[in-house]
Parts: sequence; structure tokens; C-alpha cells
Amino acid sequence: MDLLHALTPERATQAYWRLENQVVVQGQLYQAAEPVVSVLMAALLAEESHRHVRLGVLELLFQILSGSAHDSEIALGNRRVDEVCRDRAREGLWILYREWVCGERDAAGEVIKLIEADGTRLDAIRKVVEASDHEDQQ
Repeated sequence: MDLLHALTPERATQAYWRLENQVVVQGQLYQAAEPVVSVLMAALLAEESHRHVRLGVLELLFQILSGSAHDSEIALGNRRVDEVCRDRAREGLWILYREWVCGERDAAGEVIKLIEADGTRLDAIRKVVEASDHEDQQ
């Protein structure tokens, strides 16, 4: 994926749109989104990646995880593509929590809200993030 190796924000944006137009178009998911979720989650583990890459990865995850199956996928019997994508992301939920605490907080937090089923855990981590934000401001 070109997005993961983009050296400039402009290249990241170009790569993002090429990929987005293959897996999720106007909130409609295609089956290709399923493996992309796993790759995007793994990409967040690369600590040396540029900020524009991380933001692109998180934005694409947000678009995929908030999407629903395209009519053509439903016609093919793949009506659960959205659920499968969210399940794949939940497998790496800890990666998103790490990003929320130590990385791109706003973007990661928005993705987490789409897939986290445990409200108690979400609230507990939110308090950690807010406390850290407060310390950073002092």
C-alpha cells in the first residue's frame, strides 16, 4: 500500500484516495475492505511512520468502520462485510488504544468509538487520555 510509505502529506493523500475508492465509496463497503482493515491495524504498530501516514490510516479505518455493505456486495451474499471489518478491527483494539494514549489521540478516539462495545473500558481510558492532555497543557 502506497499510503504506508508516503514520504509527504500530498503523496499520502493521493494514496489514501486511490485506496479509499477501492474499498469504501461514499460509505459503501466492498469485500476488499476486509483484508485492508488488518493491514491498516498492523501499520499502526510501525512507530517510525510519519504523522501524515498515521492520520491517513486512521481516517481510512474510520471510513471503513463506519460504512455499510454496498448493494453489489449484498447481491453477492456478502451482506456482513461491515460487521466483518469491525470484528477485524476489534481484534487489534489494543493497538487503537495505544494510539489513543500515545499517538494521534483525536483520530484514534473517533475510530475506537465506532467499535468499542465495553463502555466501562472506554470511559476508563478516556480519563487517562484527558489526564494526560491536562498534564501536557501545564
